[in-house]
Amino acid sequence: MSKKRVIALVISIVVVIFDIYTVSLGSQGPGDVEAVSGELTMIKGACDEDFDIYVDSPVLIRKVEMYQYVEDKDKEDVVTTDFSDKHEPMQKTDEGTLTNPDFPDDVKSEIFYGKVQIGDSGLYLSDEILEKFSYKGYINLENQPEKLPVGGLADGGSYLGLEPLDDYTYCTPCGEYYEVGDLRVTWYAVDSAALTGIYTAVGGVKDGVIGDDEHLTDLYDKEIGLEEFADSFKSGNQAFGIALIVIGLILILICVLPLFKKKKKVTA
Repeated sequence: MSKKRVIALVISIVVVIFDIYTVSLGSQGPGDVEAVSGELTMIKGACDEDFDIYVDSPVLIRKVEMYQYVEDKDKEDVVTTDFSDKHEPMQKTDEGTLTNPDFPDDVKSEIFYGKVQIGDSGLYLSDEILEKFSYKGYINLENQPEKLPVGGLADGGSYLGLEPLDDYTYCTPCGEYYEVGDLRVTWYAVDSAALTGIYTAVGGVKDGVIGDDEHLTDLYDKEIGLEEFADSFKSGNQAFGIALIVIGLILILICVLPLFKKKKKVTA
């Protein structure tokens, strides 16, 4: 058996073992969690203290981009320069290899959270639960709130060499031209006006907060009871686990089957 086939076999076996655990976990239920429903009340908006940006929203998203060498999206094998929010790989050209600098450690993309209560429970939503509002789409939110650009930055001060470029953007001072390594920072806030109606938060409760990092957390934009959630959790995990077990067994069979064919051929 080749080395690659051995590695594939080991991975397949690990997948099957993990999937059996997933099925077992699903049958046990979600654990010691609570489901709390009610309207959301924002007590305090999110704030990026580094840039002194406050929004009347539970979630503020800081997006940091760097001017880098990138592959031209419209022309194959052509290298150009543009802003990107991730570190782009080195680009090879006829003149040599172009390497992008690393993102700085002191200015990174980050999410900031406010304080939000749910219903009349007196409980605050944890950052883990509030983060789900920042997703492009979360499976249990039928109406994912829009992320709106944050303006009013033109009169802001400088921070780590970054200054306001316009009403929505901070950047490395560079006039009309950017150089590789220059930064651009923008912010987006979750539209709090869209967070109306009844929500349900599921999670462990600790120190007046629902959704600790020791238990499963979930969020719905409708009312759902703990029993209904537990039934959904069990059936979902079991179905997912069983499907992956089948896939894992098929992969094991694919890895092992050639050995039987080879053995049969040698015996003949």
